[in-house]
Amino acid sequence: MIRLPSSEELNKSDLLQKFHINSHLTASINAGASILCTDNLSGGVCAAGIYGSVIPLKSTSRNTAIRPVIDIDRSIDLSKTTTDEYGVEIVELGSFPQKIADVDIQQKLESAYKNKALTPTGNSYTLDGGTKETDGFRAQKHNEYELEGKKYIRVKPKKDFEPLGIEKDKPIWVEVSPIEWQVDRQNGVLVSKSTLVAGVRLQDAERYISEHLTKEIFQNNPQSQQIHSQDPKRQLSSEERKARRQQRMGIKVTRKEMSVKDQMDFYIKNGMSFMLHGPSGVGKSSRVEAIDPDLTSVPLWNGVLPEDVIGKVIYPNGEVGLPGEGEKQGGVWVPPDWYVELKKKCEAEPDKPHVLFIDEVTNARETTQSLIFHITLHKSISPSSGKLPKNSVVVLAGNSKEESGAAYNMPEPLFRRMCGHIYLKPDIKDWIKWGSEKNKKYSEDDPERLNIHPIVSSFVATHGKDVFYTQYDEDEPKDWAMDPRGWEQVSDIIYNNGGEIREELLVSKMGPELAASFMEYAEHPPLALEDVLEGAYDHSDIPETFDAKLSLAMSLRYVNERDFETVHDFIETNLGKEITAVFDEAWVGKDDERALQVAEIKMQRDMMQGGRR
Repeated sequence: MIRLPSSEELNKSDLLQKFHINSHLTASINAGASILCTDNLSGGVCAAGIYGSVIPLKSTSRNTAIRPVIDIDRSIDLSKTTTDEYGVEIVELGSFPQKIADVDIQQKLESAYKNKALTPTGNSYTLDGGTKETDGFRAQKHNEYELEGKKYIRVKPKKDFEPLGIEKDKPIWVEVSPIEWQVDRQNGVLVSKSTLVAGVRLQDAERYISEHLTKEIFQNNPQSQQIHSQDPKRQLSSEERKARRQQRMGIKVTRKEMSVKDQMDFYIKNGMSFMLHGPSGVGKSSRVEAIDPDLTSVPLWNGVLPEDVIGKVIYPNGEVGLPGEGEKQGGVWVPPDWYVELKKKCEAEPDKPHVLFIDEVTNARETTQSLIFHITLHKSISPSSGKLPKNSVVVLAGNSKEESGAAYNMPEPLFRRMCGHIYLKPDIKDWIKWGSEKNKKYSEDDPERLNIHPIVSSFVATHGKDVFYTQYDEDEPKDWAMDPRGWEQVSDIIYNNGGEIREELLVSKMGPELAASFMEYAEHPPLALEDVLEGAYDHSDIPETFDAKLSLAMSLRYVNERDFETVHDFIETNLGKEITAVFDEAWVGKDDERALQVAEIKMQRDMMQGGRR
């Protein structure tokens, strides 16, 4: 049975996850030219976004593309599959207009058509002639003609599409070619490698598939007709039963890895307390500040006073106590400074979550740690005093006794009551990505400032773990020790000095040997965006290690839309496809228009390659 993939299948199928990107492309060319969308675009009811997300669309939206699936059963012969460039099994089944004919063939076809010299095959293909959301499905039949042993249809595009030289209402000829299906044995389906039709409204998609597409793709392959007549009431596979049960329970299981930033964003957005663990200097506070630069901080230490944490109560007789102590009456609670600050921020911006960041939790004694239990669990200083605003979020940070000689064990009840525990370790790749983001703390004064200066990121990426995080021996401490926080400080030194790098300032942080190495590296900096756009580079400028390549790619992520393709090509050619995917994801972010641009580039290239074949 040929049908649309469901959202459950999109979630569980590696093929659908890996090859689906957003299909907003159809909004720019529409209807009659919809067969031009031969990139691996998503289809139908489950409109897939870039990198596996699912985009909700109105039922009348035409910003979709149909990439159907076929349930594998005995009628499908998989004994003669091939393997594509991604290592995926491919089987050919049915035919559909997919490739724009070469220019010389276009001219020959159009001339023969006008002279009525073309041979019709008797077959036809239906496309949707509607262009607006208010238009219902308007079936337009396109007759199939044969020339020199190949079959074509004649289409009049509804809009211009400059990348392929297509003009509105100017006829183009499209070759009917075999459909390649990716074999997803794990989930028991065939997935069309390319989008077949675009621009059909969501509410019309299933009807279009059943009444037109299913029958027409097998016109030239009568022996395959049985496939579209499979019994829709067939026995469901175990995977399908599992997916349906998940849907009925209102759940969805996603195996895609969740980044530290995404985890933190989730907890903060939903007002759920969590704790960051990790050695000193790994960047716990920087991670939180990156999400909420205006956070309220409560640093703890061995000798911190209880009143600094929970405030104090002053009684009429001058006696001073702590909130919740005894049953004395008439006392006035004096809140701690952090509470006043947090409440003021939350009241000023009631629709925005504000972080209460309690740092160095494990460096305080257990008696002090117990003071924050009620704050964390009940968002209140005590049962009767200091209720935290609804839009506040409590975030803790600390390290273990193995990571710090000054650390204490964390009380079990406090540990258990956290909604989540995130353990940070020194990770260069993750640090490079975070470092390439715009620094929210300085966004007003210096909107172009990054979390880490590009020269610092590039130096660390080039020299690797030997400089990224050096171990500190408390028994025999060295004069210098570097870690992610230390490199962030080096970055601040450079930014705060207007970009001027002075060896004396570096020596005081990293010592003379490493400072000298950094100075020499900075004298011969890596490629900048302008170098890539001007083509001012040679093979010696291309980094050798993965981390250094990633750092270079991330330094280029703020290229504008006009020059994006040039940078994308440079990265794909010189730095590899894996880094290109990371770059594309960072550049697109949550911008649908940019996702569309990436899709158009890929579609254009696949179409041109198809035309050359």
